[in-house]
Amino acid sequence: MKLKDYQQGRADGLALAKKIVQAGGLEELEKELTIRNITGIQINGRVSQLEASEAAERVRELVMATVLTMTLEVLMDEFDFGKIRLRRFAERFDKKTDCMCGGFVNWKDMTEDVEQKTGIKINIDLNAVNGKILLPKTNQENAKTHRKQKEKKNKE
Repeated sequence: MKLKDYQQGRADGLALAKKIVQAGGLEELEKELTIRNITGIQINGRVSQLEASEAAERVRELVMATVLTMTLEVLMDEFDFGKIRLRRFAERFDKKTDCMCGGFVNWKDMTEDVEQKTGIKINIDLNAVNGKILLPKTNQENAKTHRKQKEKKNKE
């Protein structure tokens, strides 16, 4: 990191702190710092936690709308769902989404329910390490890892 970038980051952070204190007082700044330390999320110094949270909520809404649109299109095209069944599906989808967002269920609950009822296993790994989402490895990646482990053993 260049010194210039570091200095700009500090200046941005101080400007954001000033903005937060002016809007809500020192208590609001303390809340902001607590939230950042609890979540471990690194946010660009130019936006507050509230602004980032609002942006994340908008992204969630857009993701759910696009997933619903794709699903409705497939149900309509491939399975001949009409207006009534599509509406029923969309309403149920919305209720399930509300249950998820309300904390009544989580992805693990839902994937286990699908597997128990249908035998279809959905692998969603939401464990974050260093801010990254770990996705399940493909068969190729598993084979490559296995080869590397085998080569390492052979060298020893």
